[in-house]
Order: sequence, then structure tokens, then C-alpha cells
Amino acid sequence: MEYADCIKIKKELSKRDSGSYVDSYGSIQKAVEYVNEHYTESLTREEVCKVAMMSKTAFTNLFKQVTGESLVEYIHILRVSLAKQLLCENKMNITEVGERCGFDSTTYFGRVFKKKTGMTPKQYKAANDKK
Repeated sequence: MEYADCIKIKKELSKRDSGSYVDSYGSIQKAVEYVNEHYTESLTREEVCKVAMMSKTAFTNLFKQVTGESLVEYIHILRVSLAKQLLCENKMNITEVGERCGFDSTTYFGRVFKKKTGMTPKQYKAANDKK
């Protein structure tokens, strides 16, 4: 989910409640902006909760409600999107791409990539090398 999609949800939520929920949305908005800027780094839920100034439980529930994804899934979406771009550029090997996108392990990178795209990074790279 992109930041623009979060803005649409914010407008819908503000129609329903003009109180603390909208204030909490602002906290989620800050968290989304932070994640969008730092997703290639090692991020923890605790770190992002501090940015949002929310408890872990409140943050986890509201983040999922606003973005439609858990924090981990949201980060994976961003990382895989970047990985697809880097694999198409054909300047880095798969291990380098995984590291550049914030994955600590090539195996984990491959597992997440395949879950999101239906292909391994190697298959994706090969398919795009032919184009």
C-alpha cells in the first residue's frame, strides 16, 4: 500500500470520528513515512512504535487497519518492490540485491520474494534478462 492510499483511508476515517482516532491516524502516518524512508535498514516494531508514539498493541492494530497489512508485510512489500527493480537492472547479483533491500539472509530474501511474486529472485532475474 502506498502513502497515497493511506491518505484516502484517512479521509474516510475522519468522516467517522473527529476525535482521537484521527490523531492516532496522524501517528500511523508518521510511522508509514518513517518506514518508507528506512525500509532497507533493520527496523523493529519497537522503533516504529516510538516514532508513532503508540503502544505496541495499539500500533499493531491501527497500522493493520489503516494500511491493510501488518508492519512486517508492509516492509516486505516495499523491499520486494525495490528488489524487482534492482534485479531488472542486472547490475547486482541476488545476494547483493537482498542485502541492499534490507534482508539479512539470502534464504529469507528468496522465501519472501517467492511468496510475494510467485518466483524466486533467480527466476525473476532470468525472466527479465530475456526481455
